[in-house]
Amino acid sequence: PAEVRQQVRELMAQSQPDQVIDLIQAALRKGQPQAWMYESLGIAMQLAGRSKKEIERSVMSAADFSTSAGELMYIAQYLSRIGIDRRALALYQQVVKIDPLQHEAYLLGLRAAQRIEDAAGIRWATVGILSHAWPHSHTSAPATALRVAQAALEELDSAGNRDARAEYETQLREALVRDCIVRVTWTGDADIDVFVEEPTGAICSTMDPRT
Repeated sequence: PAEVRQQVRELMAQSQPDQVIDLIQAALRKGQPQAWMYESLGIAMQLAGRSKKEIERSVMSAADFSTSAGELMYIAQYLSRIGIDRRALALYQQVVKIDPLQHEAYLLGLRAAQRIEDAAGIRWATVGILSHAWPHSHTSAPATALRVAQAALEELDSAGNRDARAEYETQLREALVRDCIVRVTWTGDADIDVFVEEPTGAICSTMDPRT
């Protein structure tokens, strides 16, 4: 891996983007993917004057060789940065199928869906965001999802699409249901405080009984 990285650096310094493209594609075909390769492949293709359509096709082909949800996230974020949000949204949806704990894919997917005005993508992302607890660093995520969801419901109303509205509203209600309720009872004069820390870092307590 270090040798491939160094060779790419040298070829880029020598202004040989076509050879960089060939080298990265060969490494991917040989089952040697590294997270940095996908963006480097896109940059090299831009320097080589390739069209955005060709870049999209090559990066998506490279995604077939990815071995983890993390790599797909990296590819999706790169595609969004160069304005290929529709492909990025599809990858975000694939990420959560592979790893349901990759909650951030819903948040990034929502932004991509909004940029391309993809109504189905917006509904998918908002339901996904609301169905998960979020760490303190993303406390605004549920509020944003609720606001966007309300706007989407109003659009369905305006279009007279009652069936789709009812289905979406049901999905939103189900997303807000939580799977675990902790109830503690005791006898005597004891005073018991219970704190539950979730994998995301959210804390459930008497001060914040729902996360």
